[in-house]
Amino acid sequence: MKSFTIYSVYLLVFWLTNLSNASAESHAGSYLSAIHAEKKFDFISASQFYSNGLKIEPSNPKLLLGAIRSSISSGKFDKAKLYSKNLIKLGSDNPISSLMILADEIKNENFKKAKSLLEKPDQFNFFLKTILTGWIEIGSGNIEKGLDYFENSEHAKRLGYISQNHLGLALALVGNFEKADLVLSKTSNGASIDRREMAIAHAQIMAQLGKNKEAVKMLDKFLVGNENNKMSKLRRAIDAGAPVSFDYLSSPKEGAALALYTIANAINKEDDYSLSLIYAQLVNHIDNKNPENILLISENLVKLKQYELAIENYAKIPLDHIKYINAEVGRANALFMQGKEDAAIEVLKALTKSNLSNLELQTTLGNTLRRSLKFSEAVISYTKSINFLREQNLESWFEYYARGICYERLGNWSLAEKDFRIALKIHPNQPSLLNYFGYSLVEKGVHLDEALQLIKRAVEKQPDDGYITDSLGWALYRLGKYSEAVMHMERAVELMPLDPIINDHLGDVYWAVNRRNEARFQWHRALSFDPEKKDAERIYKKLDIGLDAVLISEENLKASINED
Repeated sequence: MKSFTIYSVYLLVFWLTNLSNASAESHAGSYLSAIHAEKKFDFISASQFYSNGLKIEPSNPKLLLGAIRSSISSGKFDKAKLYSKNLIKLGSDNPISSLMILADEIKNENFKKAKSLLEKPDQFNFFLKTILTGWIEIGSGNIEKGLDYFENSEHAKRLGYISQNHLGLALALVGNFEKADLVLSKTSNGASIDRREMAIAHAQIMAQLGKNKEAVKMLDKFLVGNENNKMSKLRRAIDAGAPVSFDYLSSPKEGAALALYTIANAINKEDDYSLSLIYAQLVNHIDNKNPENILLISENLVKLKQYELAIENYAKIPLDHIKYINAEVGRANALFMQGKEDAAIEVLKALTKSNLSNLELQTTLGNTLRRSLKFSEAVISYTKSINFLREQNLESWFEYYARGICYERLGNWSLAEKDFRIALKIHPNQPSLLNYFGYSLVEKGVHLDEALQLIKRAVEKQPDDGYITDSLGWALYRLGKYSEAVMHMERAVELMPLDPIINDHLGDVYWAVNRRNEARFQWHRALSFDPEKKDAERIYKKLDIGLDAVLISEENLKASINED
């Protein structure tokens, strides 16, 4: 009996040890999988992996922190809130857990709790505290204090027009339309809040004061053609003298959400798309009907290559909203990036049919067709844009430039050159135009002196552009100015070290100045950067028989084709 007990204890210890090791391995596997998913911005998978890890170790701060982050990013707010509370209970609260709880208190209009959270030391940055304080004071019933904060506090003054925009909206919310109009008339309506959206808010305010003509005049700056959306409907109502209410904001909660949107938008402009997504998702938690924020979430998801999620999110914009067209264009772009080019084109074609006078849409369709190498169709789209420009007595260089590229790719050089020259007449110093036209002339072997001058002008305008610098080096090479070409081609490789074409070009230039070993080195480098098949085949030939022999064989082939 004694031996059986010892054996049983041994088995129990062995089982517990192995269970502990299995748990550790399982936790480690979940954690590593979660980190890997987060690095790929696959927030849904990351959230699931973190949740799996927390089933084994529910009090692990690293797992909780990752779970909060990925849950917010994927819009799973109940989970994010639970994990945030658990992290705070452990005494390991982090700004992101505090931010989640703060957003939840605002959503539930518990402004006094939100205020105490906002005042916690070392949890929130200056920008966040400053832009939220006024709205939270107003939500707490301290209306004058909140308005005074936006207008007179030193912190708010540091934010300039951002605070002034929020002050104007807050004044309108509490019914002080005269002062709201005065404040918004002085602001620049900058990047903190979308200018068109602010125009809607300001027009509603002016309508309360009987300033209908001024409101219509302001809205007309943003309207193109016969649009059927929120702004055009507002314009018609104001112009007809119909009753218009101020409903841009209906509560301090919406004001606080707009404040968080301001932050999310500012972070997006700094190209930190994952952090911008977190703020934008928290805005969505508070106010899920903000179209601007829906677009921002989608834009962040596209930038993070989460195309399917972005496409689903774009669909949340109502058909009659002013931003519906933006959402559809965004959806088309996400489809294109996902590899569904035909679907993207169909979306844009449907849009252009229902918005015949929208030049920007027609040009966007042309761009997408061109990116899909459907140059003949793109020409038709750009021609429609150009005809519209002529009818409206407007000038735009881009449509001629883009159509010229299509003609050039279709082998119709005479029409391409004509379009390039029209574009140059409209915008003689546009770097991309100067470079493309100049480079095309070099490749055609015509007007080489002019080509060189065009490309030099492009380099002057954009000296740190590797492709333009490569064009200059290549033009000099084609003109036989090999020594001069070396400096520019080396600079191009310095600017774009991983580009196969530029490395290949530098190899050719080195060969021309008798630096044969360096030439071969550059050709090998070019091959390592995955060039197109035809370019790779030519590089292998150069490595095998040398550039001179390759050029002679190409000239002989061209001559035999011409004879035939």
